[in-house]
Amino acid sequence: MCRPYRADPGFRNVEKTPDAVGHALTAFGMMKDTPELLRTSGSDDAGFAVVAGRSKDHRTLQVLISNYQIAAKTLGPRADGDVLHIPNIMDVTMPPRRSLVYRDNGGYDLTVKVPAGGYLVTRYRITDNDNFVQVDQTTQSGPTVHLQATVAAPAIEFIKIQAK
Repeated sequence: MCRPYRADPGFRNVEKTPDAVGHALTAFGMMKDTPELLRTSGSDDAGFAVVAGRSKDHRTLQVLISNYQIAAKTLGPRADGDVLHIPNIMDVTMPPRRSLVYRDNGGYDLTVKVPAGGYLVTRYRITDNDNFVQVDQTTQSGPTVHLQATVAAPAIEFIKIQAK
């Protein structure tokens, strides 16, 4: 299950430039450049998601990692119950909210299997304070590309791996 980020309004400032949500939607849209979905592991339904894709020419991989830990105020039972009453119109029964205990979702340890050769690896981060900023750029060699990073919630890491 992939929950990259909430889709609240993506332009919340006076300059009408994208905020973190807008940049998250941009990053998700960029995954179209790598339309061949790849098998991933490590995501869960409690705050951590990952999706990966490869370009048709197999020269570019992109990985989108989301640490979407849900705020405590929106966890657990609703104070007023699960029925939303709209007077004289309808009642809406909402699904019950879950209670979650987060473990080990402060970052990631990513290993990507790639063919032998050199790769340019660029990482971008989206947080409330980092609007799609380049975190670093390294050169690595196959048969694996390995990255580790601490990513405090809520945040998204967009990783582009390009064959040299």
